[in-house]
Amino acid sequence: MAGRPGHDDQVVDAVLHASRALVAVSARGRSLVRSVTNLRRREITGIVGRVPRSQRDAMVAALHAFGEAAGERPDTSWAPEWAGE
Repeated sequence: MAGRPGHDDQVVDAVLHASRALVAVSARGRSLVRSVTNLRRREITGIVGRVPRSQRDAMVAALHAFGEAAGERPDTSWAPEWAGE
């Protein structure tokens, strides 16, 4: 609140040092992320399965380029399943 001695300084300090927050994921959170990731991979695998095999290599290359342009870390664990069948 404005007007309280030191409060404005605390707010400014909190904003300036927000990047120092320590965040931890609980076991329940890790389980949720794992479940959602597995569901996402199954859904993507189904979609990719409907892409003609002759076009999959190009699609995988395009997805890699898209992820790289977005600044995402590559996850190549799925690529061998889709490419070059």
